This record gives sequence, structure tokens and C-alpha cells, in this order.
Amino acid sequence: MKVLITGISSNLGTLIARKLSQHHEVTGMSTGNFREFRTVNFDLGSGRELDIESVDLCIHLAFITNPNLCEKDAWAYKVNVAGTKKILDYCKNKKIKKFVLASTGGVYGFSDKILKEYMVPHPYDAYSSMKFQAEEMAKKYSNYFDVLILRYFFPFGPETKRDSLINNLINNVINGRKIILHEKGKPVINPIYITDAVEATNLLCLKKFDGANIVNVAGPESASVREITQMIASITGKEPIFLPSNEVFKDMVASIKKLGKYYEPRITLKEGLKMAIKNLKIL
Repeated sequence: MKVLITGISSNLGTLIARKLSQHHEVTGMSTGNFREFRTVNFDLGSGRELDIESVDLCIHLAFITNPNLCEKDAWAYKVNVAGTKKILDYCKNKKIKKFVLASTGGVYGFSDKILKEYMVPHPYDAYSSMKFQAEEMAKKYSNYFDVLILRYFFPFGPETKRDSLINNLINNVINGRKIILHEKGKPVINPIYITDAVEATNLLCLKKFDGANIVNVAGPESASVREITQMIASITGKEPIFLPSNEVFKDMVASIKKLGKYYEPRITLKEGLKMAIKNLKIL
């Protein structure tokens, strides 16, 4: 099977490509030089038309994720929303079989309820709003090819972004920096270890889904920011420094019942934290 992965040079893109390339022909798309896989240099925010060979499956990860850029830079909209439409039109013209969109649990917004795929989203910032716009756009193309939307919840571990929530908590604990602690230590989240996220993505990409579908990709355990920080402190032997905040936060906990029909995450939160800390060369 021929697979196109946009944003292949991203952390998640590279890991997914390595997994899929074991049995499939992978082509990547990136704005920079990326030599590990055959890659087309293309900027989705440009006015250029996309013209590459046809594929069977497109996994769309190319997205500007920096919240500040999404809030202030018009270029982010061109890449994230208009660029997604460009990819969707390419897939329609090439008559591909399946389109997979990497989204975020942030589209739900924070909630006291367990977040299930059928719930009405309430994006809480420009980034999650753009992801939701991309989702809605992709659904409209489900008459041409199957659409699968994967909503990831706080992936962490080796080769994830160093400024992600959990990596920031680890670095702040180790370096004695203050950690803002909201009321009741919230939010509560259920992050997924990166190898589980990649395994789940690989499996779901190859499963047959009809029409448009959404699957939450999250971990098996829920914990508050306070509890996660205390786990990190226990592993590293460092004492966290909390800066109390009166700000009230709701939670962001995903239901993984639907994911469980296809894949069950294997890495516990504590195991994942130990490996993430080791990866950051802290111990």
C-alpha cells in the first residue's frame, strides 16, 4: 500500500512512518530537508498546487501547533485550515481510499464529564479551534473516501515535543522551577505514552472504517497535574515547588472505550514517566 504522511518530519510523523514503512511504501511531505524517507518538499500555506503521485492512504499531520502562532499569525490559518483543504482536494482528485486526520482532545475543551466521541466540541483556543475546523472540513469529503479523525490526548515520552505538558513538568521539577497549581491540582488528564499512540495509530490507519469516524487516542489512567508532578518527584527524588493559583480548571479526560475495540494501551502512567525522564537524560 502507498501511504502519504504530511508533516513527516514532526515527532509523531517520523515515528508513524518508521512503523508503517516496515510493510508499506511511505512518502512524506515536509517544508524542510528530511532524508530518512522519500519526501516531497511542500509548504501547505503557499499558493502552489500539490502535484504528486497517487497514494492509497493519506495521514495528515502537518499543522502549526504553537498556540501563540495560531492566535496571532495569519500564516497558521493558511497552513492549518486552508492547507487541510488543499490536501483533501488532492485526495479527492487522486481518488484515494482513506484519509486520516491527526487532531487533538483539545477540541472538546475542558469538562467535568468523560469526553466521548459523540459529544459536541467546545475548542478553547485558536489551535484547537483550527483543529476542529479541519475536522469538520474532512467530514464533508467522506462521500469520496473514508475519513478517520484521531483525537490525541497529551502524548508523552521519547521524541515528543520538549515543551509538552508532561515534559515541562519533568523539567520544572528537576530544575527547581515553580509549577503553577490550579485549584484542586487540576486539570485531571489521561495522557498516552508515545509508543502506545504510534501503535494505536498504525493499527487504526489500516482498519476498515466506512464514512467519517472519530476515535480518542488516550491513556488508560487518569491523574491530576498535582498527582503527575508528585509521581515525577518520587521518581527523580526532587521536591516540586508549587505556585498556588485560585484559577478553577475543569478536566480533560477521554473515554477510550472505542479505542479499546481495536487497541489497548500497554504502558502505565508511572512506567511512561520513568522512560520519559530517562529519555530527557535527567537521571
